[in-house]
This record gives sequence, structure tokens and C-alpha cells, in this order.
Amino acid sequence: MTVYPDFLAGNWAGVLDADYEAETIGSFGYGIIQPVIVPSLLVAEYVRVSVATRLGKQTWIRGLRLYQTVDTVFGNFDIISEHVISLGKPEIIQLINYPDGYRLRLEFFRWFKDCQVSIKSFTG
Repeated sequence: MTVYPDFLAGNWAGVLDADYEAETIGSFGYGIIQPVIVPSLLVAEYVRVSVATRLGKQTWIRGLRLYQTVDTVFGNFDIISEHVISLGKPEIIQLINYPDGYRLRLEFFRWFKDCQVSIKSFTG
């Protein structure tokens, strides 16, 4: 059985605190929020992720798809794990321990008009 770190105790380092908004497309409404690659190269086994929205509906459950990626020699990335993060429920995610570091890619569901994301990595 996996023992996760305490959500409120321990050392959590801030990785990302950002707000994202979909662009308006003339009178048609909104486009989509483009995928985001978190600029930090991480090595932590655990990350704490929370997702919120101001313009969402109460019935929405999912917040975003989080991909753990590693860089390839061709300048692209390979996905080594995928997680669906709940909306409005902070979660601790256990990631694959990759010694050379990894990046996180965030993909938002097409119905989101805005999204606030907070990611922290566990440092011990």
C-alpha cells in the first residue's frame, strides 16, 4: 500500500500558480484553452494539484488532464503517465520516478472558459 505525504504538512515547493482563459472568437463565443507545458523540470515523486474555475457549472467533475512527459532527442516529448484531475478537489498524484526529470503537460477540457491551476511538488 502506498503511503502519500501529508497534504498540509511537509515541504511543498510551488511549481505553478496560473490562471488561463479561452480566447473569444468574434460573436461565436469562446475557443479552447490551449495546452500548457509547465516550464519547470521536476524530479519529485509526488505533486499536489488543484484546479478551479469561476465560470464553470456545478455539475462539472473533471478539471484537466495532467500528463507526465519526458523530452526526446527529436525535440518532442513522450507521455509516461496520465491523470485526470478533479475540479475543486485538490489531489496528491504519485508520478513515475524518472531520474533525468520530467515535465508536466496540462490539457483543459473544451468546455472550460477559464481555469485556475496550482501545482506544488513534494520536497520532503
